[in-house]
Amino acid sequence: MSQNTVRKYVQSLEDKHLISTERTEVIAKDGRKRNGTLLYTIRPIEEAIDYFHSEQLWRNA
Repeated sequence: MSQNTVRKYVQSLEDKHLISTERTEVIAKDGRKRNGTLLYTIRPIEEAIDYFHSEQLWRNA
């Protein structure tokens, strides 16, 4: 998959409150801070369900 495709699907999961992502930093051997990988956290399904229901209510209001 291309980076854009992966980015699109990750964004979709974040928008649905199914996952959250955090940027990380690493310190190189020479002491410089560098960007690390993204940290993915699976969120509780109850949060996603509550978000979905609130979005449905908002759209139908």
